[in-house]
Amino acid sequence: ERRREKVAMRLLQDASLKRKLLAIIMLTSSVALLLACAAFIAYEKTEFQKSMLNDLTFKADVIGSQSSAALKFNDPKAATQILDKLKDSEKHIMAACIYSRDGKSLAIYQRPDLKGNFLPPDPRYNTHVFRNDSVALFRDIIDDRRDLGTVYLKSDLLELNTRLKQYAKIAVVVLLVSMGVAWLLSFRLQRIVSQPILNLARTTRMVSS
Repeated sequence: ERRREKVAMRLLQDASLKRKLLAIIMLTSSVALLLACAAFIAYEKTEFQKSMLNDLTFKADVIGSQSSAALKFNDPKAATQILDKLKDSEKHIMAACIYSRDGKSLAIYQRPDLKGNFLPPDPRYNTHVFRNDSVALFRDIIDDRRDLGTVYLKSDLLELNTRLKQYAKIAVVVLLVSMGVAWLLSFRLQRIVSQPILNLARTTRMVSS
């Protein structure tokens, strides 16, 4: 890396004034564009994660409301029927679980296309965890100020990853187009700075001669 830096510095030192100005302008523009695109993608990712969490929280609250009777009467069959509805309505939900108040799983759901047996994690208090390919949410079930249990939902991040790939493609196109426009503008505008300096250097050489 140091050799490459030295070679780049030598090339820049040996370059003409026009090329130096052009290189500086392009480097500055490229860095600014990269930072802007990175900030945009990071912002969109954060906002989409917030939207996903709000959506999962709403679904967990609906499931908790529907399963309150099943928890009161300790009815695993009714709780399982509630979770089985996710199979047709929520394709992004990978797994789900309804826990009783003592932390035992009353009903478990796993998306049919997933391999292996789903082992529900230990219940937690109103929290969420983002991983590389999924997000997990724990939501308490409250009825008349009574803690009846917990709902666990695990969703894939397919929609988020697809959107980020689209944003990355758009960012690459924007970078290429912007750098092309910046190169054309800097190629013409650098003459405003370089031409008077070159004229002064030429005049100096003539006076010296």
